[in-house]
Amino acid sequence: MTIQAHELASKDYYLTDDSYVAQVKKGDTVTAKQILAKSKESKVKITAEQEGVVTKIENGVITIRDEEPQTREYTVESGRNLLVKE
Repeated sequence: MTIQAHELASKDYYLTDDSYVAQVKKGDTVTAKQILAKSKESKVKITAEQEGVVTKIENGVITIRDEEPQTREYTVESGRNLLVKE
């Protein structure tokens, strides 16, 4: 079974304090698990959950927008019932 989003989604990543330094710039294309920001005080890193384009970096928030609608594939055993919600 394949599910595809109708529109492009955006995801915000919050830099919880001033010790974080962004490792990306607006307009950069990022991949899943790419480092978005690092803390100067500890070894903590913030990584992207999925690929996309950095659309905004301001007020401690990095926003990444999908380049194309997300598609997910799932294996479902035959004879199983599915409950679908939007």
